[in-house]
Amino acid sequence: MDKAELEKQLNAAYVAREKAMISQEYKIGSRSNKRADLDKIQAVIKDLESKLANGNFNSSNGNSRRVILIDR
Repeated sequence: MDKAELEKQLNAAYVAREKAMISQEYKIGSRSNKRADLDKIQAVIKDLESKLANGNFNSSNGNSRRVILIDR
């Protein structure tokens, strides 16, 4: 990922954190719904901020794969 993409994801994570803090969980009768896990959002923010601070824009977490299609 390049710097612009990391910044875009970080901004989205900030928005998600703000929304989760405002209304993370709600109940209707006896049923409840949790919108997001605030701890996971915080972990993503910390990781993205770290990558931006270190200039580590093109690192992969090991989950990306290259696929080459061969027409036969």
